[in-house]
Amino acid sequence: IMVNISGTPLLIIGAALPRSGTTSTRMALERLGYRVFHATTFSPEMSQLWKEFVKADTTKQETQRKDLMDQFVHQLSEEGFNATLDQPSCFVIEELMNYYADAKVLNTQRESSREWAVSMVSTAYSLDLSMWQPPFDHSPEEYRSPFGRWSKEQLGIALEDVHRDGIWVDVSNDNSVEELQLSSVNIERVERAYDDYQEWVLNTVPKERLVQFRVTDGWEPLCNHFLPESSLISCPKDEPFPRENSKEKGFLREWIKTIQIRVRLYNIHPLLDQHWIVHLIELMSGHVWFSLAAVSTILVSLWLITITWAAAREAKKKHKLE
Repeated sequence: IMVNISGTPLLIIGAALPRSGTTSTRMALERLGYRVFHATTFSPEMSQLWKEFVKADTTKQETQRKDLMDQFVHQLSEEGFNATLDQPSCFVIEELMNYYADAKVLNTQRESSREWAVSMVSTAYSLDLSMWQPPFDHSPEEYRSPFGRWSKEQLGIALEDVHRDGIWVDVSNDNSVEELQLSSVNIERVERAYDDYQEWVLNTVPKERLVQFRVTDGWEPLCNHFLPESSLISCPKDEPFPRENSKEKGFLREWIKTIQIRVRLYNIHPLLDQHWIVHLIELMSGHVWFSLAAVSTILVSLWLITITWAAAREAKKKHKLE
């Protein structure tokens, strides 16, 4: 059943999983005149709506889930989006195809399932698991699990599949595949999830609606499929194709760095988990000796404060006894 939608029509439905070049593709589509709903373009209203949607989906509240899907489509129109990419919308492409009968489905892919799995484990899944370590383990789940168990469940991945026994692996952009395999990461399970998802897309999306794309293809395929002849924008094929939010740099890498600094500081001493200390270390992250000096100074100060506090407490006890 096709559902008629008023307002801004959705022209592109993104099937691509996170870490498949979706941020770069978003920037490219914006260059071609599209407004793209993406994990980085959430409004507060959208954020709240998707929290409710995930809860309804997880608890099998079908009527509420359908109502929230209707609200999502309405909100897309209200906010002027005419394209979607990335999660969470990639997990509802079947529904979106029913709402938007004329929209093409864009599936941005990685060169291989191994490449995708390593990227996911080194970034999004590592960040997710980091948020279950102190000092975040007492926060509400929706705050400490920003990528969430729900998105993994859509791919048939359990937390123990990604990190066996729920062990946090301190991954970074220079981890080799061999190192990941020797750690608690089940890299083969994540690879298999990618392959299964790609097969599902091919079996679900009609051939005439599906556009397969890799960012290494450059501008030409996007212009051919998504730049109308009537557009006032010319295909920018002489411009470098955007490359953003890679495993080595970008907003996700910066987020991971902040979270991992906080986890390490908390493990040294809970009182070290202060925003100003984290910010100081981030500023000096390129200067190892300055960072070590800063942390050492903070630790010595904390030690002196603890000794002073303990001495004052002991003196107070002695005074009471006298």
